[in-house]
Amino acid sequence: MDYPTEWETTFTTKNRLKVVFRPEQPTDTEMLWTMFSTLSKKSASFLLPPFSKDRIESWTTDINYDEVLAIVAVVEEKSGQRIIGSASLEFNQQEALKRGLAPIREFMFKQARPKDVMLFQQIAKLPQPHTPDDVPLHVLIPGFVISELRIAFQIGFIIYIPFLIIDMVVASTLMAMGMMMLPPVFISLPFKIILFVLADGWFLLTGELVRSFH
Repeated sequence: MDYPTEWETTFTTKNRLKVVFRPEQPTDTEMLWTMFSTLSKKSASFLLPPFSKDRIESWTTDINYDEVLAIVAVVEEKSGQRIIGSASLEFNQQEALKRGLAPIREFMFKQARPKDVMLFQQIAKLPQPHTPDDVPLHVLIPGFVISELRIAFQIGFIIYIPFLIIDMVVASTLMAMGMMMLPPVFISLPFKIILFVLADGWFLLTGELVRSFH
């Protein structure tokens, strides 16, 4: 991955000091060494030994921005640029995926019925899970989907009942008036729309749908 210029950002302190936060570059070796060499003995004691210029050079050489997020804070002075802070975070795609999926897995576990998850656990011929981490994603996702489909059918059925009553009333009325050749849907559809609007259907439907999530 090339140098990510889009990660650069500028922050201005209350003292109007402009600090540029950017990824480390190979040319930062000297400035990093200057910064670390001016640390007090107490502050330097927190650094992992051995601490040397060669070690700093190893940080800034062949930086893989896909796996290491190394950021420095740079200020502009009359003598040139000076690094006043440095931080790094190492990660990989698998670890990033694992951390990113953690809240999604937690959400799906709260919504999915245990029996639905266990159904796909048995279909996959996997052993009985002891903890949520033992349930793989290819088992959790279909269990979550069929749980949500069950709720969707319930919502659809509840909405269908008043519409069915309107159809029955309109059909009975037309038959009593001898208008059997007129399709009841032509008359009942406007009443269904009016009922849905007057009952504030979208508000009720959206509210109950959101509240159904734990």
